[in-house]
Amino acid sequence: MHLWEYLLLFLTPFLGGLPAFGISKLNPSLSKLILLFNGAFILGVALLQLIPEVFSHAQPQTGLWVLGGFVLQLLLEEWSGGVEHGHVHAEHGKKNLAIPVLLGLCLHAFIEGLPLGAYREFMDGLEHHHHHGSSNDNFHHLLFGIILHNIPASFALCSFFLISGYKHWSAIGLLTIFAITAPISAFLAQHFLNNNSWLQVLLAMVTGNLLQIGASLLFENDGHSSHHFSWRKWLALLAGFGLAALHFH
Repeated sequence: MHLWEYLLLFLTPFLGGLPAFGISKLNPSLSKLILLFNGAFILGVALLQLIPEVFSHAQPQTGLWVLGGFVLQLLLEEWSGGVEHGHVHAEHGKKNLAIPVLLGLCLHAFIEGLPLGAYREFMDGLEHHHHHGSSNDNFHHLLFGIILHNIPASFALCSFFLISGYKHWSAIGLLTIFAITAPISAFLAQHFLNNNSWLQVLLAMVTGNLLQIGASLLFENDGHSSHHFSWRKWLALLAGFGLAALHFH
């Protein structure tokens, strides 16, 4: 990975959490549209880019690893309370609940960062000419898919800290821990993880991970309403899918 990619991986969740200090409450309609766009983009990246890439080099157990990543994300949500979806469930003065949520999200970010670190080397080393797009294009789709869902996650996480009673500087420190986790795991993978079999497993698990997040953001968007999509929601949905389809060949 290049330096600017590490900076992007760190700065997007860090800067994404800062508005929580000045915004007491997002407009619910706008928040839903943003999350719907995020979900469409993440799901589009998983379906159009990651799944074809993962299964073009599939081992017999590859599907199980994708399913394992999907289930792992469900388990992580039990730990984090769905903060990675932009949900905030906290009570004033409940500081003891914030640290387990942070640990759950950091584990989630660490797992996502691992395949990023050696993605280009892994794909180029396979010498496979039938995958969609260049390894560089597909790497950036994976990178953008990860950082895009980390923006609302970091905003929700920072809001969670503030609602739980943390002071501003303490909340910024905890936010920094979350923001630096994925770059650290990517750096470790780039320099110390050279086993292609493990990288393929990690990429398959992150694909399942993003499938679960994208699908949840789409299907939870209406909550328990009639599931009617207004033109604004259709626009957000199509914009997310359209962005994911860029550079798809």
